[in-house]
Amino acid sequence: MYKICKKCKNLFWRNVKNCLKCKKQGFGNTLELFIPKKFKVLGSTTVYIPSKEHKKVPYNIVLLKDEYKHTQIKKTFQNHRTGSIIHDRQVKLNNFIACSKVKYIAQASIIRLIWLISGKIKSKNVNIEIDLTNCKPKNSYEFEYMMPFENINTITTALKDLKCETAFAENEFKDMINIKYPKIKNLLKVENKGLTFKIFSINNISTQKQKKNTAYFIDYRFYKVKNHIYKSNLLFITSNLDLFRKFIKTGKVNENLFYGEEPQIIFEELKNYE
Repeated sequence: MYKICKKCKNLFWRNVKNCLKCKKQGFGNTLELFIPKKFKVLGSTTVYIPSKEHKKVPYNIVLLKDEYKHTQIKKTFQNHRTGSIIHDRQVKLNNFIACSKVKYIAQASIIRLIWLISGKIKSKNVNIEIDLTNCKPKNSYEFEYMMPFENINTITTALKDLKCETAFAENEFKDMINIKYPKIKNLLKVENKGLTFKIFSINNISTQKQKKNTAYFIDYRFYKVKNHIYKSNLLFITSNLDLFRKFIKTGKVNENLFYGEEPQIIFEELKNYE
């Protein structure tokens, strides 16, 4: 996930707003966001020595080339032959967990997640419900309990690109939403039709209950354990809270129900907080 300047073709892995070269020449925003979905394996190296961040061995480091001809490396527990093609699978089942890492560009990770589930939500009515459990009634941003408005705006834009009719749903956190997100002007009372898209922080998961026709967007970028905040840079969407809770607790999940990343890789990252 990166940006390329449409004028000079410079590539940026970080979330810069303007091309650093063309900006000096007086040009405006010339950057285009690319989110690869297909990768060719150029080579692989097996690692047998564990480290603090990578305790489970052996694992492989593969060199990949995407459909735009750019390369990157990736950790994997799978054995991929040189020349083989790796695809991002789209969600096709009713029970699923989709995961995307926030590397440098949060916007790209969100768009990728929405794309992974696009077959399930395209052209639907989507009610966006924000949960702010544990937030304090102050204007300040609380990163362990709420998502930045820019990320919520990216979610709504990505849904509209799929021709979804979106609306922010009124809920028990109406007053808090008005304080924390003043740019959200209208909270509507919506009927139980279409799909509910519920957004909350992983630190608020204990208050969540499974509901019908609901997809849960879980901000796992900052995880709080015993008053320590850890940075995981993970985003999830799931249709099944029990499936998700079981995975983050035990690492056990049917790999056919897990999309976007390898479940073993993600669970090992989560175990680093213990």
